[in-house]
Amino acid sequence: MYKELIATNSVDLLFREKDSIYSVTSYSCDIAFRPISVDVDFGDRCFLKDSENVKAIDLHEHLWLVEEGEDYESELCKTKKPASLNPRTISIYSFDGKHKYSLPEIKGELHALSANEDWVYLVNEHVYGYNTDTHECHDLGIFPLEGNFSYQGTYRGLHFFIQESSLIALRGSKEGKGLEEAYRIDLSKHDQLATKDLSHPLHILTFYQSEVWISASNQLYQIHTDTGELLSTLKDISIPEEMLLEGALGYSISSGIYRVFDFKKHRLLSEKQLGLFTTYEGQEYSAEYTLKLVHEGFLYTSVYVPDLNEHYLAVFDTQKEEFCWYGITTYRAPIDSVYILGDRLISCDGVRAHFYQRTAPTAPGMDEYIKIKKIQNVLDIDPATGNYIYMKGGSEFYLSLNGVQINIDFKPYSIVQGTWPEFITTIGNYIGVWWKRSSKENGRKNKLQIYSSEGELLNEFKEVYSLGPQSTYIGRRDQEGHNLISPIDGTELLTKRVPYRLYEENGLIFGYSETKIHRLDHTGDVIWTCSLDAVASKKREIIGIAHGMLWIQLADIIGINIETGEITHQLSDCYVHVANEYSELYQEHACYLRDTDKAIIAISCFGVKIFDTATAECIESYSFQNVDPQGMGRFSLCSLPILQGNSLTFVGTPMEERRLYLSMNGWAGIFDLKARKMVWADSVIPWQEKKETTRRLDPKMSRLYISGDKLYIIDFDYILYIYQRK
Repeated sequence: MYKELIATNSVDLLFREKDSIYSVTSYSCDIAFRPISVDVDFGDRCFLKDSENVKAIDLHEHLWLVEEGEDYESELCKTKKPASLNPRTISIYSFDGKHKYSLPEIKGELHALSANEDWVYLVNEHVYGYNTDTHECHDLGIFPLEGNFSYQGTYRGLHFFIQESSLIALRGSKEGKGLEEAYRIDLSKHDQLATKDLSHPLHILTFYQSEVWISASNQLYQIHTDTGELLSTLKDISIPEEMLLEGALGYSISSGIYRVFDFKKHRLLSEKQLGLFTTYEGQEYSAEYTLKLVHEGFLYTSVYVPDLNEHYLAVFDTQKEEFCWYGITTYRAPIDSVYILGDRLISCDGVRAHFYQRTAPTAPGMDEYIKIKKIQNVLDIDPATGNYIYMKGGSEFYLSLNGVQINIDFKPYSIVQGTWPEFITTIGNYIGVWWKRSSKENGRKNKLQIYSSEGELLNEFKEVYSLGPQSTYIGRRDQEGHNLISPIDGTELLTKRVPYRLYEENGLIFGYSETKIHRLDHTGDVIWTCSLDAVASKKREIIGIAHGMLWIQLADIIGINIETGEITHQLSDCYVHVANEYSELYQEHACYLRDTDKAIIAISCFGVKIFDTATAECIESYSFQNVDPQGMGRFSLCSLPILQGNSLTFVGTPMEERRLYLSMNGWAGIFDLKARKMVWADSVIPWQEKKETTRRLDPKMSRLYISGDKLYIIDFDYILYIYQRK
């Protein structure tokens, strides 16, 4: 899942602010921090040279808050919240390490609360207003809460505190001169609270939408964040620590128990004892778990094995409810922090910072492709040439031919009216652009434009359809019937029209309807007719001609003798049948005639069957799960399988992502039929981008094309992604 890039020594703490990572290292009584890029490039060190007796450091709103006290320990405190209540000084440094201000005689914990664009509230016994731009500081008076309290976080402009059995929400005053109470709710005064003597401390479980969820004893409280109104109480649910939220699901690991709570549906989905932990050597031990991060359906956890006195960074798969990856072991301290930036995983154990790179869900030895370009508003691409169709202004269409942009001379209908360039293809030395048009009166009608390699419009044909790459002709349909015409000059092949759709390959002509296949001569007369009533199927695709047979994909694969019209072979593709039975797990199945040996390649989401068309025998049959369980077998959804040589390209969704966004395909991959393994896969659209933009790969149009050393794919929003082989 991840491969380690580097481990850096002498890193005490890591901080993340927006998309940047900063390391903090102690040197005697000095502290140094430096930025780190996701490519593991370290910036220059910046020393806080005049700091003394450093206990802890924090980063907030581009300010370094350094705690200094007399009870200095030789090692930098591994926590940002020291327990000492002895008076100490809080020194404030600018982001470049210059000392700006000091708050002396601070007892207990100091909280930094975001106020507005330029101000921060520093809260202890007093409230201080600190300007992050000018570095001026104002004592705004006594903090409004007396006695012991705990800061729980800031959400929707309110600052939340717990004091005994009460939840208190504070907001910045309208004059910007301090904090004032927005509301207070004492849960001990509600009948729902089982006892006033709480067996577990009251704490905020999480914030979700406009709600704050409180955990107390064995009950959960749902409170409206803005008003403090108690919305509901859930009894007999104990979650003793905060939950990390992803979507509507909250996750926690406490005392070895893994819990999942659905905050939208108000119910506990899972409560499971994790049990023993399996190390690299395959040995099982009792372990202690601390949840650090949730990301894309995976929990990043610090694991401590007391018997070995070892600490692990481990990743827990919430779909399978099991650990799926372990990071490097440490011997001195648990994992303190975990961050993810792009495809990088960065962690710190108080001794080292570890940098990992995410790998695709495939087996080792994959081909490497680098994403080199993204082009907006691309409707289709011809992978043979790299030429493509794109759109400007919502109604103007252009061809990109060898890097030259050419306006398409066609504007009678707009997109709203149903006219759309469907695909671009190479026809000999010419470029063909297919248009589709839908109308209630006439049904779907297509049009083909023929361009020269220089972009000159040479010809145009209406009411036509493609026969596929195996034919040098196109089909044409009018009120009199169907015919075959040359896409270059429009010459008709048949001397008369026929009442059925046509197929041509190497001079052989066939007509087909829902129930019959006809072989025709060049006049359009019928040579023989084959009835398909006995093998009727919703799917009817002509695969091609091989070894004297016309092969057709129905519920089964049938072979019709091209001389007699008899059904000679009926081959069962069990994967196709399975796919038909479980359509919710499957987008498309297909059959291809391989050029090299004229074998039929039957592909589904589940596996591959290969048939020898000379003997009608199945010569290969395997499921992806059996031959490539960590590669192709990890994909639960596969769409648009295309055979390109011995490479099967597809788009899909790995098992670990399926629960998060069932219909949001974001991955594309290449499966090698000879090697029987996936040789490349990539999250074309990263998970975070899918979640924020709903961008995805379209299961009907996002075909992955291979052309030389490049890959091409278009997403649902008509963005073309181009990869180049490394």
